[in-house]
Amino acid sequence: MGSPLKVAPGQLRSAAAEEVALGTAVAALGVGDLLSAAVAALPRLQSGKACGHAAVIVDAAVKAAADEVAAHADKLSAAAAAYEGTDGEQAHRLIRTMD
Repeated sequence: MGSPLKVAPGQLRSAAAEEVALGTAVAALGVGDLLSAAVAALPRLQSGKACGHAAVIVDAAVKAAADEVAAHADKLSAAAAAYEGTDGEQAHRLIRTMD
């Protein structure tokens, strides 16, 4: 027999807040900026040009990762709200039935 399903909206919201903080931290890493700075530091070298190319790719990947984390955080928040809403609706139905 499996364990009973337990929903803790507060924990869902807490996880969402942690994910928002994580997404913000990932977005602020500035890895692309560091790679772009290498372009100016290595103006005549192919590796400098490669860093410039990599900066664009890394920036896009970091943005995509941060966006995914933010979207998941939104889903966790929405799930918490949905659980609370359903709980409230069911409680009202039960109270009406008992009256």
